[in-house]
Amino acid sequence: MADSIATECSSAATPIHDIQGMTPRSSRVNQIHTVHGIVTADFSKHDQLEGYYIQSALSEQDQDNRSSEGIFIHRKNFPRQLSVGDLISARGKVVEFHGSTRIQLTRPPIICSSNHLIIPTVLKLPNSAEALEALEGMLVELPQTLTITDNTAFEKWATLTLGLQRQFFATSTNTRSTQDSIRHPDSELIDTIILDHNSHTAFPSHSTSRVESPEHLLPKNDHFQDNPLLRTGNQINSLQGILDYQYGQYRLYPLKMPTFNPTNPRPSPPSKSAGTQIRLVSFNLKNYFNGPQFPTSRGVHSAGEFEIQQLKTVAALSALNADIIGLQELENDGYEAQSAIQTLTEALSLKGIRYHYIRPTTLRLGSDRIAVGILYRADKLTPMSRSAHSNSDRLNSSASAPKLSPHNRVPMTQSFQLSGSEYRFTVSVNHFKSKAGCPSKHSKLLDQDHGMGCWNSTRNRAAKQLSKWLINNIAPRDQPIFILADLNSYPHESPLKSFADAQFEDLLQPRVAPQQNYSYVHRSKPGRLDYVLLYSAPPHETDLQTTNIRVNRVGIWHINADEITPPNRAAPKADHWIASSDHDPVFVDFEFLNPLNL
Repeated sequence: MADSIATECSSAATPIHDIQGMTPRSSRVNQIHTVHGIVTADFSKHDQLEGYYIQSALSEQDQDNRSSEGIFIHRKNFPRQLSVGDLISARGKVVEFHGSTRIQLTRPPIICSSNHLIIPTVLKLPNSAEALEALEGMLVELPQTLTITDNTAFEKWATLTLGLQRQFFATSTNTRSTQDSIRHPDSELIDTIILDHNSHTAFPSHSTSRVESPEHLLPKNDHFQDNPLLRTGNQINSLQGILDYQYGQYRLYPLKMPTFNPTNPRPSPPSKSAGTQIRLVSFNLKNYFNGPQFPTSRGVHSAGEFEIQQLKTVAALSALNADIIGLQELENDGYEAQSAIQTLTEALSLKGIRYHYIRPTTLRLGSDRIAVGILYRADKLTPMSRSAHSNSDRLNSSASAPKLSPHNRVPMTQSFQLSGSEYRFTVSVNHFKSKAGCPSKHSKLLDQDHGMGCWNSTRNRAAKQLSKWLINNIAPRDQPIFILADLNSYPHESPLKSFADAQFEDLLQPRVAPQQNYSYVHRSKPGRLDYVLLYSAPPHETDLQTTNIRVNRVGIWHINADEITPPNRAAPKADHWIASSDHDPVFVDFEFLNPLNL
């Protein structure tokens, strides 16, 4: 036995760098080869990667930085207890697995000797695809502090996207609307990497049970669904592991616990500023569908999941302590006892906060499955006349009202009077068409290379029609006018320019720090889709000026966009506001300075 091991370990073997080659795909695919290498990582368990990473001893390397000296050995039907530092001989077929070159064993591996040491190769970002390909399967160390830029896939795959810094959507921060402004200046360089959890196993979906944290990512038994360290914007350093390429991305399988730095901590509820008379909130609820049949068409999958969603939603709305809440993505199921908005209002009442909701004269608000809504504090505010709306996608039933595209949700517009005063103001709650669900490839509604996404002309037309109607129908009677909305547009896109041209001011843009000016994260990029706009009438048009109010505070409460979405919202603190939606709520506090409309 000893002689056969010695013979095997001293026999000729194919260098790993020859199998890896200098291109993404090996030229030796489907060939049988024997390789020698030192074990750098053991992920051989059934719920892991089912294999080992090995790397050539320094004496066997060719010193050519264009080819990798590491490779994955898939154990297949030949499990063998190996230890990091073992020098092994492995024989098998060369295969490609989702872009990664590996060897699939055709016989058990042989341990030649032990206690060998591999020094990790330093990898810095950004870097070229060629440089990363030349490190595929090798032990690397990333000395830089990296930022969590995306945690969307953590719910299912326990992966995090890391980069040098957060990259905002160009049209969220940049007034240029050309394709050049959207491309990263170093677009040929790779500046992100996936931090993986050493397994291809997905977490169970639609489960309300706690799932323990992935090995090597978080302290064991730390229930990751409620872990504040996983927020986007937090930083990680001390990264060491195996670099590989699979499923279209370079990923790092860590070998030791990373160090998490909570540079983007969870914020406390925003208190009202001194002197504030009215707080307005706009909040997209992420498909608040209350059943009774589950799964619902857009909402959660079960009554138990809805109970958790409602607890979180109520916790968030209670903590905001708003006087008026503009809601988006309510189930459009009417206004009777079992409706979504009635259910939400009753749940808030049980928390001691009594809201009323605006009820239109129609059974439903348009034909979409989701609708907007208005909650208000009846002890402070009195609705003035009926709300303006229409099931024909008009703002009211008058012939002069604009017809908005059916892809935009039907708006709801309501004037209020502050109790015990003559102060009046109007809010219009809106939800414009999203950038998703692009039409056919020849449609003019596709992204026209300006970076504003599909359906931008639909949103821009709605912005012009809405502002015109509000100015012509509401401004002569009531000031000020607020728009509370998920516009599905970033601040420097044409719908916001159209609102600005009509004298509607984005209250958040000049008052929120640039790095905090987001309410949604999409594909690693934060940006703001949610707004409070204020109409400022030109002096020659009316004596009722919005200078009669003072904006005391504006803000974005970052409780959702940065968080992982727990599996079916099943976080341990189910009544907490964290991850209550996928949008962050936005708010404005203001006070009246002089009587209006006397």
